[in-house]
Amino acid sequence: MPVIGLVIVVGVPLWVYITRGRISVPSEFEFIVGFALIATPLLTWLIVHLQRVDYCGRELVVRNYWRDARIPLENIAAVEPVWWYKGRLVRIRFHRKTPFGSVVYYIPKRGPVRAMVSAPEEELRRVISTMT
Repeated sequence: MPVIGLVIVVGVPLWVYITRGRISVPSEFEFIVGFALIATPLLTWLIVHLQRVDYCGRELVVRNYWRDARIPLENIAAVEPVWWYKGRLVRIRFHRKTPFGSVVYYIPKRGPVRAMVSAPEEELRRVISTMT
């Protein structure tokens, strides 16, 4: 889905420019287009860092559409909520570089529903403390 979204965001304006020779925005929609232009880099950054995370035994399994990695739980430096999406988005920091970098973000399965009754980062912290 992130790839499809990026293709739409880049492809539609490019297609309009190729077919029409210019891009013009009616004044009523300038705010919306400006907001989209500002939000696109931020959302792209989040999409690049957002991964699927699970655990299997003493390893954290991190994957996306193109690759996956098994990272020992001992390599995890911190598990913390993200202040701007508290209760739903979790940040994992690692001691050393991994194939996904030194920081990974994830939204737990059924995150918005579970966030009403529990903190998803606490669940991963409990797993780490019992495994290490």
